[in-house]
Parts: sequence; C-alpha cells; structure tokens
Amino acid sequence: MQFTITFAALAVLFANSALAAPTNGTIVLPANIAPVDAEASGGLIPLAPGADKRVIETEFAKRANGYAASCTSVSLQGVTPRDVIMSATCKTTSGSTVRSGVSLNSCLGNSNGGFVCKKGGNAWLSCDSFGLSGTFLSAICSNTSGGGVSTSIDLNNCIGNSNGQLVC
Repeated sequence: MQFTITFAALAVLFANSALAAPTNGTIVLPANIAPVDAEASGGLIPLAPGADKRVIETEFAKRANGYAASCTSVSLQGVTPRDVIMSATCKTTSGSTVRSGVSLNSCLGNSNGGFVCKKGGNAWLSCDSFGLSGTFLSAICSNTSGGGVSTSIDLNNCIGNSNGQLVC
C-alpha cells in the first residue's frame, strides 16, 4: 500500500533517501511513511516508526524561516479584544532593519485548546491572557467542551522574516 501526497502541500527532504524527486507534482511515499496533518503539528513531522530518519516539511514551515535569527525587539500588543499583533525589528536582505508586525490571527489556530500554526486560523477568537517568553507564546484557549486550556507554541516555527517583514 502506498500513500500519495500532493507536492503543493508537502516538500520532502531527499537526503539519504531512495525517493526520487517528483516530476508530475506528486510524491509517492513508501508504505512505511504515513501522512500526517503537518500544519496541525507545527510544520515538522517525524516519519512513521521504523522509517528512515527523514523529515517531511510543509511549505508553511519552509516559508517561515524562523524570525528569531534575524529579528529583535519582539513585542505583542492586543489591538482588539480578539486580535494580537506581534511586532519586531527585522533585517532585510540588504542588511538594514525595519519594524514590522503580523496579526497572530493570521498565523495561529486553536485545535481543541492547543495552538497550531495555521494561516488564517483566528486563534484569538477563542484564546486570551497571552504572554511571551523568548519565542514561546502562552495563552488560555477554549477546548471543544468549552473549558480553558493553558497552551503554548514556539512562534519561531510559525512566523518568519521575509526581507524585513514578519510572515506566516
């Protein structure tokens, strides 16, 4: 049995792999590699038990490039009761720095009380009481039964720097 995953959704790191680079827009994985919801897991997915130590990476995480290596003075600001803006001073490709910001609603979702990297996820419709420690965001988010759950996520896996602009 084989699983087929569209290339638009996933890119495979081919180092030390018997997999061939895709030519028709799809990657056919051996049966010992099971597909997983990459965005819900924060972008990087370990392969099934017994599989090679390769990693499947989503385009979401690939685009992000982790902001922490090239951005400083990171801050969070609640701009409305249901949105939080992350701001930072980030390096551009020319080496200068600019101040930019991104709505966390545009980059994070809430999955049963836990943060997930998800474009347009609107996490703040069901999360509040936020805090930032290093690159880790913490908050209280509602789960499916309506209870509040303490959750955290490494924003460096969800948000990146694209020529000075914070991006999902």
